[in-house]
Amino acid sequence: MATTKVDDSLRTLLNDDISIAKKTDHLLVAAIDFGTTFTGYAFSTKNILDDRINCSSFQAEGFKSEKAPTCVLLNSDETFNAFGYDAQTKYADLSTFS
Repeated sequence: MATTKVDDSLRTLLNDDISIAKKTDHLLVAAIDFGTTFTGYAFSTKNILDDRINCSSFQAEGFKSEKAPTCVLLNSDETFNAFGYDAQTKYADLSTFS
């Protein structure tokens, strides 16, 4: 049957990934969520005493959020200027002077 062949292939692939993960000695695991509206990240280290997940924390105008607007502000020479709430605020300031 075709489904059995697919199931066997998937099982082999998963087992290969698990064996590679066991052999690898990672110091850090990170995830980035680039959304169309908001962006966030999380990471965890391999420290045995520190078995928690650290999430992003953005602060703007008196409040904190685990996600920031997916907004990047570039300088006129196309170098990075700001990200998230900072980018929105700086852009608003620039647009009021124009």
